[in-house]
Amino acid sequence: MYSADTWVQLVTQPWSGAVDTIMFHRIFWTFSPCVETFKHCKPLISIDSTYLYGKYGGMLFMAIAQDDNVNILHIAFAVVEGEAKEAWSFFLSYLRQHVTPQPSVLVISDKHKSIDATLNTDGSLWKPPHAFRHFVQDTLLPTS
Repeated sequence: MYSADTWVQLVTQPWSGAVDTIMFHRIFWTFSPCVETFKHCKPLISIDSTYLYGKYGGMLFMAIAQDDNVNILHIAFAVVEGEAKEAWSFFLSYLRQHVTPQPSVLVISDKHKSIDATLNTDGSLWKPPHAFRHFVQDTLLPTS
């Protein structure tokens, strides 16, 4: 789905509780101004996720970029069921197609096994020379 200002991909699935009923599964969205602005940013994105608390749960995936003035720009979002390979594949494939199609985009993320598996899948749009990836791992600082 696309409007002049927003690109959205909504995925539903059958609900096991009722016949002919569908329910929300996952959604990806980005805004046209963010896509246009990213064309003028450093070819570097950071991806991360956070838990959604409450009745429905799930996770929010985000991609951010930085311009030459070190301003942060949120460029894409997704709400998914959890941090699984299929969810990251959903997010990263639409991110690549609609926001970051240019070659040699550096991706910074934590070293979650689902992200790594998605980036290393055969046919991944994120393999070099199209994109490079760099993982950072949280480390604990020594206590004194």
